[in-house]
This record gives sequence, structure tokens and C-alpha cells, in this order.
Amino acid sequence: MAIVNGALQSLADIVLQPVILLSAIVFLLGGSLYHVAGFTVASLASWAWAGSIVPPMRALLRREYHVVIVGGIIRLVAVVAIGLIGYGLADDSSGSFVRNLLIAYVVYQLGSAIIGRASANSISGAASSASRRGLFRNRAMTGVLVGVIGGATTWSVLGSDGTAGENAGILLVLASIATVAATWFLIAIPGTNRIESPAPYGNRSLAQAFGAIRSSGFRRFLFFRALLAVSAAADPFIVIYGIRELGLTLGDVGLGIAVYAAGHFAGILIWPRWVASRSARGPLQITSLIRLLMLIMAVSVPTIATSQLYADRFDGPEVATRYFVAIFGLLGLVVSANNSSNQPYLLDIFPAAMGSAAISMTNACLGALAFGPLGAAYLVNRFSLESMLYVAITLAFVALLTSGLLVESRVRVRQRSGSRRVQRTMSRSTA
Repeated sequence: MAIVNGALQSLADIVLQPVILLSAIVFLLGGSLYHVAGFTVASLASWAWAGSIVPPMRALLRREYHVVIVGGIIRLVAVVAIGLIGYGLADDSSGSFVRNLLIAYVVYQLGSAIIGRASANSISGAASSASRRGLFRNRAMTGVLVGVIGGATTWSVLGSDGTAGENAGILLVLASIATVAATWFLIAIPGTNRIESPAPYGNRSLAQAFGAIRSSGFRRFLFFRALLAVSAAADPFIVIYGIRELGLTLGDVGLGIAVYAAGHFAGILIWPRWVASRSARGPLQITSLIRLLMLIMAVSVPTIATSQLYADRFDGPEVATRYFVAIFGLLGLVVSANNSSNQPYLLDIFPAAMGSAAISMTNACLGALAFGPLGAAYLVNRFSLESMLYVAITLAFVALLTSGLLVESRVRVRQRSGSRRVQRTMSRSTA
């Protein structure tokens, strides 16, 4: 059931991808740039919101399974609303559609974040200790593969005959059905009878947090991640820039989703193995380089497409469009690298207890910076979309330089898959 749940939710997540697909749909159907930013803010900030909501829910409900049920109910209500909005989208592509969809999506993301923070223990309790690791690995890989299938399905739907509203409505209904089914399979997983002990609060947690801040290695990492997060505020506007400058259609956006899913799949095959065999520092540094290349491609491809050299070699904008769509594959690589590297890096440079405090502090910082797309929308309205992208390029370049200051782990313990040998690697900290 856990694997089926992960597969269905991955299908819904790729259809409701906020940075590419929802941004394009909202913009093409008359939404403002602040609406475009709002979907990305909801997807990024919800995890931080859930971090302050789930601990009191655990204390009140005493069982992780009950927290999952509450999160599932919240998400079900939101996704039913999304499905109804999609069903009526062909007849209503006005500003009210955008507003209603944004509200439903915010609630949907909050419910998903609550489930994400609480479901791991619930799923673990339903599996034996021997099979637990394989369960999570198979669940993740199945989800990524279904995400690729979902990306291809999205491309097919958006490239078919019909208006933008009709095709987008079909996808919203599909996402609603997949999420309802995924939530049913999640709630159907048997809950454990174990009563959760209250999480440690108070002076101990504060002391660990201040201890993490005193580490120069953590301060460097936090500054680096903050720069990347602020530069990522431009992400939902990349597809908007392509629509304005290259005339991307909704079918092209569907291809972008398929390419994004393929890039994410490739990253899942690459980054976890890299982290396990070497360290998490390398993927973090490569992430900053890929992000810089993404943004440079975003501003340069439309410029090249209008040059005489391009006109002499190509008859139409199709080649430029394909190169622009390739940006979303790089975005998939970036997302998978962040998911695979951030927490392992912090757990490498800190003891386990302090590492958890550092992760929480990082999530809180990134949750605050998740509102960056609203600032990016303001810059676009105040100056221009191209100017905002150049600001993001500058920040990404500084982040790339800062990545050289990231420390290596002092002590790293690795367990290779299929082997009982544990390798202990020592490296000096530059802190």
C-alpha cells in the first residue's frame, strides 16, 4: 500500500508542478505575476508551516497515524476543490478561477506537508525492521518512475486539440483523482499502537540551535543555501519569459514537464550514490553551477533566436524552443540534488542531536525565504522580467563562489549497499 500511495502521489505532484505547469497555466489564463509567485510560495513555505503545526498535533493526538489522518482529510478537501475547479475550467478562465485555485492549492500543500512530516513513522511501523529500508527505496524509485509517466501524460494532454482551459482542466481533474486514491491507500496502511513520547522542547533544543549557529561550517552552509534560495525565486518566471519571448505554447510547457521529470529521474540515479560514496559537498556545489547555467540559458536563448546568425541557419523558432525547454531538465537535476544532499551534509558535519537542530534551523530559514518569488514579481513589475533574471544570475554566481567555502565532513561513516563493510573516512574541517 505504501508503494502504491507513493506512486499515485507522484503522479499528482507532477501534474500539479507549481514552478513550470501551474505558473504557465495561470499566466496564460490571465493571472497576475503575483498569482504565479503565489503557487511557488505555497509549495516552498508549506513545509516550514507544517514544522510549527505538526509538533502540537503530535502532542495532542499522541500517535503519528492520527496526524496523518488529519493531514489526509485536509488534503482531500483541498484536492476535491481543485478537481471541481478543473471540471469547470472550460467555462470559467477568469480571475476568480485563479484566486480559487490558489486558495485550494495552499490548503493542499499544507495538508501534504503535514502528511510528509508524519507519514514516515506511520509507514515504518507497518513494515518489519528488516524490510523497512527496502520499502522506502522501492517506494521512492517507483514514485520517480511514475513521475516520468505522469510527465509524458501531461505532455500528451497539453499537446492535444482543445483550448488551454479545457486541457488544463483535464489535468486538474486527473491530479484530484490521483490524490484521492493516494490518500486512501495512505490511510489504509495499518497504524501502529505505539504512543509517541513528546518531542524535546525548551532549553535543550535552543542550546543545540545556538551550538549549530556557533559553527562556522554551518554559517557558511546557511549563507550558501540562502543565496541559492533567493536566486531560485526566479524559477517560476523562467517559463513566463519563454512564453513572452519565444511564444511557448501549453504543449511546449507539457514537454517541459516531461523533460523536468526525466531530469529528476536522472538525478535520483546519480546524487544518492554520489553522496553515499563520496560526500554531499560535491552535489551542492554542482547544484549552484547548474542553477547558474539554467538562468544564463533562459536569458540567452531568446536573444540568440532573434539574431541574424540564427535566422541564417534555422527557418523557425522550433530549435530555440527545444533548447529553452531543456532548462527544465536541469531544474529537475537541481531539485533532486537538493533533496539528496542538504540533510546528509548537515548530518556529516554535526553529531546526530545537533544535526537535527541544524536541519530545523535551515528549514526555518528557507521557509522565510520561500516568499522570495513575491519579491521577484515586484521586481518584474517595477523594472522588467529580464532585469529580474539578471539579478538572479548575479546571486547564483555568488552562490557558486560561496560553495567553495563549504567544509568537508570531519568523520563520515558509509555503509555500501550489499556489503557489511563500513568505511570510515576522515577529512579535516576547514572551519
